Amino acid sequence: MDQDTRVVPVSETSWQKPEHESGLLKNALTLDIPDEPGDFSTTMVRDAALDFVDVCDQSDEYCQQQDIDPVVPLLVAQIPNKQAGEKDTEKGRKDEDELIHLVLETIRKHRPDMPAGSVAHVLGDRATIEIGAYEIPKVAPQDVQHDHRIRVLLAKDAVSTGWDCPRAEVLVSLRPAKDDTYVTQLLGRIVRTPLAQQTSVEQLNIASCYLPYFDKQTAKIVAEELMGMREPRSGERGASVAKVMLQPVTLTRNPDVPTEVYQLIEGLPSFAKPAAAPRPIKRILKAAQALAQDELVPYADKIAHDAMFDVLDAITEDHVDAVEDQAKKIMTADIRRILVERGEDEATASTATRAADAATVDDALRHLRRLITASVVNRYLTKNMQAAIVEADSFNDLATIDITAVRARVAALAFIDSDVQKPVEDAADSLTRYWLTTNAKAIASLPDSRRPTYEAIQDMAREPEQVTIEIKTDEQVDSVDTDGNWLPTEKKHLLSTTEGHYPLEPKMAKNRWERATITQEHSAGTLAGWYRNPSAGKNSLRIAHRSGEVWKSVQPDFAFFHNKNGNLLPTIVDPHGAHLGDSAPKLKALTEYADEHGEKFDRIVAVGLEKDNTLYRLDLKDPKIRRAVYESPADTDSIKKLYDRHGEKYTTIPADL
Repeated sequence: MDQDTRVVPVSETSWQKPEHESGLLKNALTLDIPDEPGDFSTTMVRDAALDFVDVCDQSDEYCQQQDIDPVVPLLVAQIPNKQAGEKDTEKGRKDEDELIHLVLETIRKHRPDMPAGSVAHVLGDRATIEIGAYEIPKVAPQDVQHDHRIRVLLAKDAVSTGWDCPRAEVLVSLRPAKDDTYVTQLLGRIVRTPLAQQTSVEQLNIASCYLPYFDKQTAKIVAEELMGMREPRSGERGASVAKVMLQPVTLTRNPDVPTEVYQLIEGLPSFAKPAAAPRPIKRILKAAQALAQDELVPYADKIAHDAMFDVLDAITEDHVDAVEDQAKKIMTADIRRILVERGEDEATASTATRAADAATVDDALRHLRRLITASVVNRYLTKNMQAAIVEADSFNDLATIDITAVRARVAALAFIDSDVQKPVEDAADSLTRYWLTTNAKAIASLPDSRRPTYEAIQDMAREPEQVTIEIKTDEQVDSVDTDGNWLPTEKKHLLSTTEGHYPLEPKMAKNRWERATITQEHSAGTLAGWYRNPSAGKNSLRIAHRSGEVWKSVQPDFAFFHNKNGNLLPTIVDPHGAHLGDSAPKLKALTEYADEHGEKFDRIVAVGLEKDNTLYRLDLKDPKIRRAVYESPADTDSIKKLYDRHGEKYTTIPADL
């Protein structure tokens, strides 16, 4: 390995998700730590400066493209504390000044256009520092985030505890650190993102730390804790990141894979799972607001409400007698009077009918608001009031308008023997899906800041909806395992290094079935490209399916694309052991998908059994196999029997696996 060992965070755990989904934290953290003894401080200051220049340039370009306020990245240079018991001597101060001068000269060499006054410090034992041509003012740590004149910050302990500066993108620490608590605190300062959102530029989703004197093993353990690869030893979860790597490489779209493959996979049927508690009316109102704000659907809010009003009008017309009858009941109140007279054996009761007041009608309207939201009901009331005014005006008799009666007729919709809620929700759902489908390309081209809004709208669906599979244009991944050994690579993956290599992440590298699957598909000689399907998210081919009353999502492991007789044909292969607890629902979901969309694929294959070093498959495009899956009880033993009875040989696992 090279002397620079990078650690960039690769898994995501439950405690990380809220912060990552909100966009508050970086996706990844790189830790550059020497892999051999020696003094690499100057080298790493240089590398940090080059990284900082690159981040500044990309940030400027990104903010300009996204039409957002510019972010001013910050480079933090941490210098050593005095040793325990060491006094503040002239020599010690001189050594510290020389180190500061070296840092600044190295940075300025690679960032010569850095404006004057862009360096500051938060050293508790120093005032303004004058070194050569540099005059470095002291600032309070809490002021750094908002003082955009500061581009380089000199610090000691101020950046490890009680400090929050999201624009700190690059850290170079010139002090040794073996204490894991200290390292955790330090790394937690650097993983916040200045934009509070994920970006389409991979580099801006990554924080960089250059640590020439850090203990490598300690830093590795802490990094794994931060990304959720191991439970925190301190019990405190703190900040977290999604990926950890030791030697990152950048993957881009593979030039050896035909463009048609990317077009083909992005159009494959992929379905996001619906919301746990869908609310179609709230969804359409949220969609209308977003589409109007982005100038994609003019007057979207009016169109949305009018679509639901048309449904309410139709229900009213179809049940006019029932509506009038319920309105009369709402407009009157039966009052029961109990009379007790001295000398009588029992009380007597009588009932009188009185006209209801506005409060009584309001109580009835609350029922309708609970069914179809206050926004729809209130706007529908306004529509009916306006219609009553127009009608009365045509007879020159505005004095006859009974506002309470109009309100009662609307409230009556909640009490007739007809479902009001479902048809209104159906109309809302249909229009939302139409808007999202017809505006899909325009939505995809919106700034990154708008993407979470539409993703949230998509997540509010009540039924599975087809979504586009978004293949990344660049990604940083690890090229070595946590012990520093090079990961095995494969060719023809949709994302690759410039040499066409795709490093198999550690879990896949150790998975014999997955490795054998890749080898088998390559051996056909017709492979044009393949894709390791991510476990979740917009970059995945997703299959939504019901598990009892709950919607879940399955992501089959692989998509392969073979050139057969001049045609590119997709294939799904999902190696997933029949012995695993989730094998039954996953197999059923893949079977249902093959039933509905099998004509778009050459093969849909489930690999679930190994015997005598041979893998066995189920061909889910075969109707007989699908029927056997449907008829099989949903338990592990039954799935094993399915493979015993209907499984065919898929491949022999190579001896070196």
